[in-house]
Amino acid sequence: MAPSGLTVDDGEAHYCKVLGDEIFGRGNFLANVIWEKADSPRVDAEFFSARHDHILVFAKNKTACKINKMLANEEGPARHYDKVHDMGRPYYLKPLRAMGGEDSRSARPTLFFPLTAPDGSIVLPIRKDGTEGRWRWSKERMETDKHLIEWICGRSGWAPYYRIYGDVESYARLRPSGLILKLEATEHPRRRSKLCLMELKLSTLRSQKN
Repeated sequence: MAPSGLTVDDGEAHYCKVLGDEIFGRGNFLANVIWEKADSPRVDAEFFSARHDHILVFAKNKTACKINKMLANEEGPARHYDKVHDMGRPYYLKPLRAMGGEDSRSARPTLFFPLTAPDGSIVLPIRKDGTEGRWRWSKERMETDKHLIEWICGRSGWAPYYRIYGDVESYARLRPSGLILKLEATEHPRRRSKLCLMELKLSTLRSQKN
């Protein structure tokens, strides 16, 4: 039998987990994926409005099991990727000066050093309150990734930014999540194959055990 998953409701999930452990071995259990099967609550629910099912995922042999990675964002880059590189790659800019809790010079002294702006002027990582800050990158990375740096001249003078490309961040491939929210057409049982897991009925699982 190929590695497979089992979708059940709250009333069966715990029993099926124990049953699956007996069949596949407890060490071959991979995950209990929570699947939101409905996008609205049931008005006729007596106690709780159940809107999810459990997908119990087992492997026949965990050591030989491989899970394909999925695109982090199949719809493309988010809206904040508001610029496009000459090669057609979407990106947005982020300040090279560190911001946040540990953005002072004293926090990372080695990250305080001068940079040369396009007009030859010297730029230091100075915080908005006028105190000394720091850069996000080291001198070595400034040199290695200098092709990502983009200078912008504003009211306060030159400031360095770096590019974050959408085809690197948004199209990253990640392991499947243990929470599946509102998949298209998941309310139709015949189309549950979109979950990329085999659906087995409880009776089928029991028959295999016997």
